[in-house]
Amino acid sequence: MSTSNLPPLRNLPSWTRVRDLDRVRYPRLLSPPVDIKGPKAAAQPRIDAHSTRVASLEKDILFLQQQHKDTLERLHVEIEDLKRVNK
Repeated sequence: MSTSNLPPLRNLPSWTRVRDLDRVRYPRLLSPPVDIKGPKAAAQPRIDAHSTRVASLEKDILFLQQQHKDTLERLHVEIEDLKRVNK
């Protein structure tokens, strides 16, 4: 077997990440966020987020009701047209 087919040692790849593999495999756990301002400051954003969510859901419901109404009107028109055609 000839060693001339092997690359020179200076061209071999370096494996610098081998020592970091355990850190990648086992990430450190993050602690839960600590509320520095106290419970009263944390309660206000929840209420705002809740009222925003409720307003968004009410808007979605109104949109769906309008779509339902329009669809029913079109279906009734189509039924009447089909009745006329089939007479």
